[in-house]
Order: sequence, then C-alpha cells, then structure tokens
Amino acid sequence: MRVILLSWLLCAFAGVQAAELTLEDYARPSQFLEIEISPTGKYLAATSRSEEGNIYLNVIDIKSNKIISVRHFTGRDSIGSIDWANNERLLITLVRDIGALEQPVPTGEIFAVNADGSNARMLTGYRADNEKDAAQVINYLPDDDKFVLIVTSSPSRRGSFSLVKRLNIENGRTRQIARAPMRSSGMITDNNGVARMSVGEDQNNDNEMVLMYRKDDKADWVTLRRYGQRDGSFNPIAFLPDNKRIVGLSDTQTDTKAISIMDPETGKEEVLAHHPKVDVAPKFSIEDGFLKEVIGASYEYDTHEDVFFADI
Repeated sequence: MRVILLSWLLCAFAGVQAAELTLEDYARPSQFLEIEISPTGKYLAATSRSEEGNIYLNVIDIKSNKIISVRHFTGRDSIGSIDWANNERLLITLVRDIGALEQPVPTGEIFAVNADGSNARMLTGYRADNEKDAAQVINYLPDDDKFVLIVTSSPSRRGSFSLVKRLNIENGRTRQIARAPMRSSGMITDNNGVARMSVGEDQNNDNEMVLMYRKDDKADWVTLRRYGQRDGSFNPIAFLPDNKRIVGLSDTQTDTKAISIMDPETGKEEVLAHHPKVDVAPKFSIEDGFLKEVIGASYEYDTHEDVFFADI
C-alpha cells in the first residue's frame, strides 16, 4: 500500500507526464523529504523544503487528491520529524538553525495539529502552556488515541533525572509515571509502556557508562553492565514483541557497532549482523504500530546499502 500511495503522490503533485526524462529531471532535488501515511490510510503527511530553507508540512486527503492543510514555522524554527499519533492528529518535533552548525538542533518542543489544520498546539517546551521542559516521544502507544509517552529533563549542571510522562496530545497535560534511576540517562519502555531500561553516565565516574534494568514496574532497578570509555558497550533501542529481549547496537563482540539482541535476565548477547569496516543500523518491520521483528540492516561504505535477512 505504501508503494502504491507513494507513486500516486509523486504523480499527482509533481505533474509527471509520459515524456522523455532529461538530465535535469534526474538532478532535480526530491520534492518530498518525509512521507507518513495515517493509520487508516485516509491522509498523507509530506514535508518539503521551501526556497528559504525551512521545512513545511502538507497534509493531503487521498480520496479527493487535495491538500487540506499546510503548516510551517517562522524564523529559525523548522520541522524535524512528523508522526501520526492517531488517525487524525499529527505530532511534529521542532528543530532550530543555530550558528554555523550544519544540522538543525532539536529544541525539545513537540507540536500537535489535526489533519485539517485545527487544534494546533505546542505541547512541550518553553512556549507550551503546561509542560515547559524539553521532551521527546519514546512510545506512541498505538492502542491509545489520546496519549503518548515522553521523556523530559530539566537543565542542570550535575545532570537531571529523566522523567517518563503520559502526554495528552489534545491539551498538553502530563502525568509522571516513572523516573530514571540515575541522572542524565536515556529511557527505554517495553511494548506495554513500562520504563524498564536506562543507560547513562556514572555520576561518580564520568568515564564510565551504566546500563540498568528492571523486570517490571514493581521491581527495583539493577545494574546490568558498566562500560569504560575504551570498552565495548550495548546501546538499547527497543524491546522485541516478547517484552523480554532487547535489540540494540553493540560493539562488545565486534570492532564496529553491530545489531545485537540482549536477554537482560542473563546478560547474554546474540549478534544478528555486523560489518567489519563500518557501523550498521537495524531495519524493523512494524505491525499495528509495534515493532514486530528485525528484518535487515543499513550501512554506508562507499555508498548507502540496505540488506535484508533471508527467512530461515
């Protein structure tokens, strides 16, 4: 379905005709940067870059083949990413051009808007009405149309404790549900939305990273591993559907970052794929909004390459 809709979109909005292609056609920049299909397949959300350099959003009604809303930000603010939070509402992460940096910097602001452009609201960050701290979405809770999970932290010289909160995508109100077991750490939730893994810098030794885990929301946090600067490390990405094993990037057994599966109950790792020269990144299949399995890997070595695992 995604391939069919993408082809339709490019034909409808680029004015493609049955004509001979020229070198200029091949050299022309892509019209769209990111395309996201709504869960019901009713809308397409597509980002494009304006002549001024900012990224703007078009939402297209697929049945009528019409743009029903456009969203852009002014000044140095621009769109970093877009995701459907439910069938009708989009979440936008904001970025900002700062100084001579090549890449825009995330602001920690999450903006929400309906497909038709209504109920536009800044949900997090200093311009929000409720949640003033910088935040990022860590779980879209596919079975919940009203809430997503975010992780927030307040600036602090010593590092602050990350907080996991339920964010109401309509009004921006939040409720804390978990706190990281250490300062300046990232949090990973399982498929039920329970924060169960945290990785961060040891507060007593800034040359050491600590990986912590808990079996469920009632259990205490325990330290799985400690990594020195010259040691390999396991960086968790997401829980697999069994809510037991975790997929991550690891160089504990390889010289480059490999795709690895860890069983936190035993601490054992299984390397799925690695490249001897460069780091790799996993490619996932998603079903009903949840990670289903790791289906391949991508890497850059001379050119960008995507490889897919064969069925066994």
